[in-house]
Amino acid sequence: MVRIRRACTISPKARIPAIGRPALALAAALALSLPTQSIAADRECDVISALMSGAKSKVRGLAIEINREDALDLKYRGKPTFIRNATYCETVPGKESLELNCEWSFEGNEREAKTLFSAYRIQIKECLGVPFEPRDAEGYGKVTILSSYKAEIEHSDGSETSIELELQEKNYSSTPEYAVDLDIERD
Repeated sequence: MVRIRRACTISPKARIPAIGRPALALAAALALSLPTQSIAADRECDVISALMSGAKSKVRGLAIEINREDALDLKYRGKPTFIRNATYCETVPGKESLELNCEWSFEGNEREAKTLFSAYRIQIKECLGVPFEPRDAEGYGKVTILSSYKAEIEHSDGSETSIELELQEKNYSSTPEYAVDLDIERD
């Protein structure tokens, strides 16, 4: 692992030789321009890769933990992923399959639900490398699907991964509840 220090303190009394000034300026410019965003994004995508992988060693690295806010976080190999603060989250491992289902509930707060839905849609799309496109989805009972995205990936071994993200409105009481639902299945 390479660690880059971005901050450097130089005493006003310190003298830098004339030949060292361009090198210092070049080092500072390089440190500021390194793609740390993409390194973080790759780390965020590790969980999607693990869920799509058929390798048991990768799947064993997944864990759901309760965080300080009493919500659920999905961790991969002990490190946080972008799947955080879920109201409900479960993994269902099978002999040749795996399912992850997580939900975030927002009582009466459509704006927060839409914001989270949009952030997850963008993150998942960046991680997949295949189309993650809107699809028509019908509601069921007192649940209305406001927006839905889905990707289906066929693997070389004949298995398939399905990733679906939905923004839902649930009308079980006088105050609607909004939810973001993420479902990832590998068969």
